[in-house]
Amino acid sequence: METVICDASSLIALSDTCDLGVLRLFRKKVNFVIPKMVEYECITRPMSIKQYSIHAYKLQHLVEKKIITVIDEDDNFLKRIMDLGNHIFYRKGKPIHLIDKGECGMIASAVDRDIRYMLIDERTTRTLIEAPEVLKKHLEDEFHVNIMVNIENLEEFKRLTKNIKILRSSELVIMAYKKGYFDSYENPKQFLSASLYKLKYTGCALSFDEIEKFISTL
Repeated sequence: METVICDASSLIALSDTCDLGVLRLFRKKVNFVIPKMVEYECITRPMSIKQYSIHAYKLQHLVEKKIITVIDEDDNFLKRIMDLGNHIFYRKGKPIHLIDKGECGMIASAVDRDIRYMLIDERTTRTLIEAPEVLKKHLEDEFHVNIMVNIENLEEFKRLTKNIKILRSSELVIMAYKKGYFDSYENPKQFLSASLYKLKYTGCALSFDEIEKFISTL
């Protein structure tokens, strides 16, 4: 059984689009896990905030049903990942903060437990893992300055994360569509399109061109 470690951003996006059912669809073949820091971000903390509590209750239900498993993270390794990730790029001599505790907990847990797949919608962390040179160019365009790179930290971060494959919530929904997730509707393609657009507006790093290109191939 494959294991996928999930970020709060993706789980909240799936909850917001009413697509958490895709986790149930894959439960026999995929073990979805979250580190305790992610549990705090998407369940514990929002549970007491009325406008966000519905997402927290939905996700807590999936934990209780063992569709999502909460795992411990190594605090020392988490701190190491956070120190590395936030001391790679420098603006005017000062390190640029790129990744927070939730993302660092995911990366630390994935590396420590040899988990290959990470479900994350947030663009910065994904790009830092997949294409740090693209992130450097984006930062230079954003700040209009040359961004300096700590090569030693970058190489160490790349070494630790080299086996991680990134999934977005949109890709999980597309896989579910191919397995008939939307077939109970009269027009499954229409519901898929609506879900992908909603995921984009909920925060999934997904372009309009990607959506249109995929829908046009169906």
